[in-house]
Amino acid sequence: MEYTPPQNTRGATGKTPCLALFCHRLIFTSGVCIGEGTTKAASGVAIVFAARRDGVQSSPILPSIDPGRNRTQARAELLAACYGLNRIRKIIQQTRGRIAAKRYIIVTDSSYVLTGMTQWVPHWRSIGRRINAAQPVDNLDLFQRLDTAISRVEQKANVMIGFCLQPPNPSTRASQFANQAATTALAKQQQAQNKFWSSIL
Repeated sequence: MEYTPPQNTRGATGKTPCLALFCHRLIFTSGVCIGEGTTKAASGVAIVFAARRDGVQSSPILPSIDPGRNRTQARAELLAACYGLNRIRKIIQQTRGRIAAKRYIIVTDSSYVLTGMTQWVPHWRSIGRRINAAQPVDNLDLFQRLDTAISRVEQKANVMIGFCLQPPNPSTRASQFANQAATTALAKQQQAQNKFWSSIL
């Protein structure tokens, strides 16, 4: 696993926590898009948190989760990070009143997510989120929602949440479960289409 240099790690205050990975609780995330660029594109996400018995979770990305958006690999990876953050939030709630980790790392296999959350988002924040409308940013809504949600969790629970990169590998548990979830999403989309057409033909 490749550890992001400290200057690229998003900390609780936006500053650099110079800490080794073993001091953190790691949650691995992966997003998969099948058929990207086609009308049948479908996505799934998965997370692996080895410290818990229920540490593997996955979900197909259905229109109710991400309505009105095209399915892409980049968007799937960002949604996986959102899914991982939500898992961290629930873990913190479950351990309230007991000894809980104070530092969490979202381990993504997407350099796009890593660069976005550790370089682009801090820059946007530094300029008051003013972004040139003539140069639209892909998936800006997810970047901003993830950033806001992380800040809220950090402040409320007094924890630090950062990111690091694990080189893409389809054999990892997170990637395998994300691929299964994307396959499920594809099947559900096909079922919905078949149901629609059978109702009018």
